[in-house]
Parts: sequence; structure tokens; C-alpha cells
Amino acid sequence: VTSANWGGVFGCFMTGGLNLQIEHHLFPAISFMHYPAISKIVEDEAKKRGLVYASYPRLSTIMPRYIKFMRDVGRAEDVPVAEGGVTAEMIQQRKDDGVLSIL
Repeated sequence: VTSANWGGVFGCFMTGGLNLQIEHHLFPAISFMHYPAISKIVEDEAKKRGLVYASYPRLSTIMPRYIKFMRDVGRAEDVPVAEGGVTAEMIQQRKDDGVLSIL
């Protein structure tokens, strides 16, 4: 859901190409104006190779899935510190140190 296309040409115009996530990540140096045409080629190539091309025709078709995904991520178990997780104290220390100054 987080790396899927939605909205086609109109979505591309409204978001500056960020709605075409697949092409945005494959071709970051190409103008977003070309993404709609490129997306057709990428989708065809994905089908030829048996790969899933995640695409939704409208924002309204992906939004419920995105909300569910974010809800599920928010309910996930905490990652142990030994495996790269952080504690509330570690976050506070980083804030105090100015590392997370935007938070």
C-alpha cells in the first residue's frame, strides 16, 4: 500500500507525480510529467515477468487500505532495543540532544 500507484494522470497533476510511487522510485531523475506514460510500460513489463503492479484507479480505492495498514503498524509489537528498537527514554535523550529537534 505504501509503494503503490493511484489516481492516474489527474492524481499525477495534483501531487506532482508522487502518486505514481513505482515510477517515482524507479526513475527519480525523470520529470514526473513522463510518469503516466512510463507507468504503462512498467506495468506491461511487470505483467510479462509475473510481478504484481500495485495500482489503484482513485485515491478513494487506496485510502481504506492505507488507513488499515497504518492502524496495523501502530498496533505492532515494539522492537527490542537489541534488534534496533528504541525506548521512550532514548527518544527523549535524542530530543534533549537536539537530534530530533523537529519533534
